[in-house]
Amino acid sequence: MKRSYPNSWTIWLLRVTYLSILVLAIVCGIIGFIDELLSPYWLILFIIGIVLLIFEFITTISHCIVLTDDGIFTKGEFRLSKKEKIQRKIKIEYSDIEDIKIISSTKNSQNSSYLTGNPIKPINKFLEIKVKNGRHKRLWINHYTKKQVEKLLQCLISKVKEVNNETQLNVEIIMKDWYEYNKNIKNFKN
Repeated sequence: MKRSYPNSWTIWLLRVTYLSILVLAIVCGIIGFIDELLSPYWLILFIIGIVLLIFEFITTISHCIVLTDDGIFTKGEFRLSKKEKIQRKIKIEYSDIEDIKIISSTKNSQNSSYLTGNPIKPINKFLEIKVKNGRHKRLWINHYTKKQVEKLLQCLISKVKEVNNETQLNVEIIMKDWYEYNKNIKNFKN
C-alpha cells in the first residue's frame, strides 16, 4: 500500500501557518487566563477559536491518495459540511480503469457544485479516470507537485498493466495536460 500526500509549497505554508497560530493561541490563552487578563467568557470563545483552527488544520492534511494491491482510493477531505467537500470518498479497481486525463473544473470530484467562502469558485485540477461502465471518477490533485503526480501516475499505470497488459496508458501523454493546465480550454469542465 502506497500513500501519497500533497507536498507542494502551498500546503507546507498552510501547515506551518496553522501550527504556529495554534501554538501562539494556546500559549496566549494560558498566559491570559493565569494573569487574569481573560474572563471565563473570553476563555470559552478563545477555546472555540482554537478548536476551529484544529479542524481547519486537519482539513489541510486529511487528503491523501492510496494505492493498494487491488485499487486506488481516497477517503476524501475531512470537512464538517458535505456541501464544502471538493474530494469525496472514491475507490477504483485497477481492472476497471480505461483512460486517465488531467482536467480542470470548478466543480467537486462528483461533478457537482460545492460551497466556498468566495463568490468566485476556484479552478481545481483532477485526475479524471474513465472506468469500464463509461463513468468518470475524479481524484483532486490541486496541492500535489508535478513530480508527485508523475510518480503517482507511474505507480498507477504499472498496477493497471499488471491487470490489463493491453492498456495504452502513458505518463508522458497524460502529463501533457499538466503543462497546458492554465491555457487548456478544451479540457475545462464547468
